[in-house]
Amino acid sequence: MSIDFEIPAEAKAVRERVRQWVNDECRPAEKELHEGADYKTVLNALRAKARAQGLWLPFIPKEHGGMGLGPLANALVQMELGQSHLGALSMNSQGP
Repeated sequence: MSIDFEIPAEAKAVRERVRQWVNDECRPAEKELHEGADYKTVLNALRAKARAQGLWLPFIPKEHGGMGLGPLANALVQMELGQSHLGALSMNSQGP
């Protein structure tokens, strides 16, 4: 019996969506901070955009306001979010 290591299409799609989020929103927000913008203002705006786009709490079930991702998809999302200092913070999925 062989093991299937193929990433499911749904997990690939959410990974790409989050990759785009990091590139389009998080990295530019980091530049704003480096230019002296207020941290709380930038982060709150970023979080509002994330929530509006359904990119909020990846590991929390949908019925509780999250994305309802399983362990594999969540791991892929966290890898993408790690490409920015604001990544995990923007989607409220930072560790303790």
